[in-house]
Amino acid sequence: MTVEIDEQQKEKLYKKAARRIAREIRIPGFRPGKAPYNIILNRFGIEVIQEEALEDLTTDIFHSALEEADLEPYRQASLDSIEWEPLVMKVKVPTEPVVELGDYRSLRLDVPEIEVTDEEINQQLDHLLEHYTTYNPVERPAQSGDFVSIVVTEKDAETGEVLLADHQATLLLAPPQEGEPDFEAHLGGFSAGEETVFTHTFPDDFSMEHYAGMTIEYTIRVEAVKEKEEIELDDEFAALVGDYDSLDDLKAKIRQNLIEQKNAEVDSQLASQAVEALLEQTENIHWPAVLEEEVINSMLDEERRNLERGGMDFETYLKTRQMTEEAFREELRPKAQEHLRRTLLLGEIARREEIDVHPQEVMDYLQHLISPTVNLDLEELLKGEEGDRLVMQVFDHLLQQKTLQRLARIVRGEAETEPDTSEPEAEPEPE
Repeated sequence: MTVEIDEQQKEKLYKKAARRIAREIRIPGFRPGKAPYNIILNRFGIEVIQEEALEDLTTDIFHSALEEADLEPYRQASLDSIEWEPLVMKVKVPTEPVVELGDYRSLRLDVPEIEVTDEEINQQLDHLLEHYTTYNPVERPAQSGDFVSIVVTEKDAETGEVLLADHQATLLLAPPQEGEPDFEAHLGGFSAGEETVFTHTFPDDFSMEHYAGMTIEYTIRVEAVKEKEEIELDDEFAALVGDYDSLDDLKAKIRQNLIEQKNAEVDSQLASQAVEALLEQTENIHWPAVLEEEVINSMLDEERRNLERGGMDFETYLKTRQMTEEAFREELRPKAQEHLRRTLLLGEIARREEIDVHPQEVMDYLQHLISPTVNLDLEELLKGEEGDRLVMQVFDHLLQQKTLQRLARIVRGEAETEPDTSEPEAEPEPE
């Protein structure tokens, strides 16, 4: 934005600035603020007066120019350049982001059929059976399928170094995963109070690197043997799980849950596909540079916090990558731009669809995140700048989720009538 100031207004600015200088600095022979303009000019020079005049230029005159141009800055404006003869001021004025979104409500996508098989229901029943299964102590040797409580000592078979001493553990006697010791073979047939010693050599490419290629000597004492108590999959089991009259009722509920889960997954896929399609057909999405820098700053702060949690400071990280902070900012820029394109697109859809998030929804979400076992006060958590940042993050997350859900219904062809965003007609003036 270019602001031109005429000579008469410039003269007023200079004299007002000179009066402020006269009030702040004692001039011999004059009361504070009463020294004539020419005295101030001769004593301090025009550059000092111009520097003092900048305060009025960037406040009163600039704001008047904004009102005259009917501009509302999206973020704080900044002075770009100034010429004093004639007096011309150029100011960077961040304006609202622009999203020229087309007819998004006509977008339709193919919706896959939802199917729940008997096998999927049976898998869920198996999980429930395992959850409700109990293991009871027995006075007999251990066998496959039992749980055994043990005390184990591990040694490096080559050096004799003790790697783990008298460690208490519970094992399910079952066939081993690839490369693991066969505890089923070595502990099967042993009763509580008995002890066994065996060695096992781990493959060089074993997933747990500290064991890879090593030969370990195990000394294991069996403390207890527990047998699985079989549960019948019947109406009684259904009543144990919940308020179900029969096993068929439980299966029906499982089917319903699976359908809802699969529908939610499909909605997520549809919304993601819809966003990609809309981004391709929406050519004009732009934003002020200051907003892009804010997003990069936020990403940089998050990177710093992640590094600190991992025990590394940001400066050390940059050194390991032989990179300056400015270079790292530029590396983040494409990701920030993609984030802005998606966020602004979804924000425009939310605005048109009149989607909002109530403050109570934010509080409920935050309360849900806090584990009941953690002694953490929500009000204390939300104090200060970190609390404000957390609230805004949750608000943005919930708004985005609501918008994606609405977008999924739109591409399914299931959305309600488009919101009426027209201005209400003015009431007729009384005669």
